[in-house]
Formats: sequence, C-alpha cells, structure tokens
Amino acid sequence: YVEATKTQHRRLEAIYQAKYEVRDGWDRYAMKEIDVFVTGCFTEQGCKDYINKNGHNLNKPFIYAFGSYRNDEYQTVRKFIMQIPETPATSAALAAIRDAVLDRVIAKLGAMGSPDFTLMAVQALKNELREGK
Repeated sequence: YVEATKTQHRRLEAIYQAKYEVRDGWDRYAMKEIDVFVTGCFTEQGCKDYINKNGHNLNKPFIYAFGSYRNDEYQTVRKFIMQIPETPATSAALAAIRDAVLDRVIAKLGAMGSPDFTLMAVQALKNELREGK
C-alpha cells in the first residue's frame, strides 16, 4: 500500500469530487478511531498514575472524567471505602501480604539467576518497607 502525498491527495480528491474515474491503484478508505474504556479510578491522580505506569501499552491514553459529580453509585462506594477505619490489624495484614509478595519476588529472581546485587536491592526494599521508611 502507498499513501498519497499532499499533492497527489489534492489531485485525486479533485478527480473524485468531479465524479471522474480515479486511476487504477488508488482506493479511497475512511478510518474512524474509537475510544476504548481501559480502567476506572477513584481520583484523577489515580488515572494519571495508571497512565504513567501503563501508557506504553496504550494508544493515545486520556482521562475521560475528572470527578464523580452526580454519580451516586461511585460516590457511595468511595464514601464506604473512606469510612473503613485503619486498624493495627489491617496494617499488619497488609504488611504480611507485602512481605509475602516480596519473598516471592526474591525467590523468582533467585531462580532466574539474577545478580546478587538485584536480590540485595529487593531485600533492602523489603526491610525499608517493614521499618516504615
């Protein structure tokens, strides 16, 4: 396939508009871009963070809505989540999950034959997170 230059496009368009037959080898196509919903976030910052992390997999990413004005379902869920009190048990459970995930990362890196400095860096990160730094 060959895309027409600006000059060729002007000439071909004039021929088409005049209802004449266009030379062989040229076809006219239309294209329509369709936006696709990818993810939902509770804040604009959450959207920006998602695009920052995953933008390399997205074609022309954008944020559709900046808030939840008049969206009762969204506001109800958000208020419910915000009302959940943070407790030592919640913090301990999240810390245990984080530790387990980092242990699996360390094990995977070790199994892949990663350099020792990579394993040490992940272990240092785990220790920092455990200490609350």
